[in-house]
Amino acid sequence: MSREYDEMEALLRIARDVGIQAQELIECVQRRLIPLKDNRWDDEAVEAARRVRRLRRLGVNLQGIEVIFHMRRQLIRSQLEAQRLQEEMRRAQQIHEWEIARLLRQLARDIGE
Repeated sequence: MSREYDEMEALLRIARDVGIQAQELIECVQRRLIPLKDNRWDDEAVEAARRVRRLRRLGVNLQGIEVIFHMRRQLIRSQLEAQRLQEEMRRAQQIHEWEIARLLRQLARDIGE
């Protein structure tokens, strides 16, 4: 079988499994709403197709879905950045606490001498 045939077979299977029209699924892939890696359907791509289906059933058009997906990606990036900053702050606080404890021990030694 040809590669194109295999890709079309996979697309039709996903469309059926997810409950979305094949043509709409093709359009979503072309608009890069559904992230295929090496033209392969992984869990992330199938989940994106399910999100498209849910949003379409709510009456959201493809342009609206593009905006929603863009906002979702931005939100995820912001959350990851916030987590990174919190971890950085925890490490800095720990370093400062260690330094304060070291200075207090040194001060206690200096006073005791």
